[in-house]
Amino acid sequence: MRESHALFAVEDSARGSAPWKVLDGLRGSGRALRDFVCPAPFVDLLREVLAEDPLTRMYELVTLRRTPGGGAEMQTTPLFPVGAQRGETTPLTLRFVSGPPGPPALALVASAQHAQAFGLLSVLSGPVESGVHTVTAELVRPGRVRFEGLPAPLAEDPRSWNELVSCLPERLEPAARPRTEHLVCAVETSVPAADPERLKERIARVRQLLAGLADAPDAPRVSLLSYGSHRFAWGVPEQEPPVWCWEGGPEDALERLDRLAARGPQTQTPQRAAEVECALAVIGDRLERSDGTGRTTLLFVGERPPFPRRNQVSGLLPCPRRRDWRLLADDLRERRGAGFAAICDDHDEEDPPEFWTEFSDGPLFGLDAVDLGALRAALGLSTSARGLPFPLVETE
Repeated sequence: MRESHALFAVEDSARGSAPWKVLDGLRGSGRALRDFVCPAPFVDLLREVLAEDPLTRMYELVTLRRTPGGGAEMQTTPLFPVGAQRGETTPLTLRFVSGPPGPPALALVASAQHAQAFGLLSVLSGPVESGVHTVTAELVRPGRVRFEGLPAPLAEDPRSWNELVSCLPERLEPAARPRTEHLVCAVETSVPAADPERLKERIARVRQLLAGLADAPDAPRVSLLSYGSHRFAWGVPEQEPPVWCWEGGPEDALERLDRLAARGPQTQTPQRAAEVECALAVIGDRLERSDGTGRTTLLFVGERPPFPRRNQVSGLLPCPRRRDWRLLADDLRERRGAGFAAICDDHDEEDPPEFWTEFSDGPLFGLDAVDLGALRAALGLSTSARGLPFPLVETE
């Protein structure tokens, strides 16, 4: 110890007479010494004193937020500001998603005001059922926060921080959906002239999905159709989107996918749309004549939105049959209980295409890298959802 430092000692009476010998030695060192006798265990007294101190750092909870494109990113939710004292509480509404590889964790971090660096204080977890829970965070003392309102007590989580972060999926799986008994895949065959390989990529994504269903004992019935662009050619009648197979098995659809790939793509017309509305009409007509039971889910794979029913200011020509995609989709939802999902060629998760977000019931999937687990969950083909390492904050 440097000479400028004051020297003091605390004798804990519960420890016996040995500390007095230490104090005698310190007194004989020639240093000024202040000594105290503590009537109770010193550690307990010190902890009690520190518990009354106000916070010198902000306390926050690690949570997740949904991105517009269906992903999840980490954030922090404030719990207690600098200056908060023991006994203060903060209510939270959190959505927990339980499942493998482990239970969701409540990670408490501290940060100085106006600082971007966080210090991890504690990580707690326990058996929490998936769903929305109202949780109350109580500041027990600096360094410790208690969470009340969960059905089971929490304990220290043994996982490392890197293990927790690695459990965060690229996309959020939608809430549990009814089991799909009939999957309809609609693939857009019109592609940009500069990118003739685009159709192969679309077909590859559908093939990946169906290949995973081929050996499943409870595989759904599968239908496959393709659609392109209206030609608007004088004297050339418009053809309905072709149906390659209807209510067959995944193996049948995989074989027909090969035939579709062999036919090749259709070059996109100047019209910035595809005959989505006519594909919906064909699907609706087939379903009306079908004897199949169970839920039907539609997966559209493409890029361009449907043709409008009427002329638009933008100059986009209307569907030759004056079909309205919205009415057709609503009819499938209301009368058939159908679900909708989409794989869109290129989309920015922060600014997804307006039509596809309105069309799809859940998150959009990009063509370049599809999370098959999340896609199966969105289509109602998977009953085992992955858990999230941290809770989602529910806001009004």
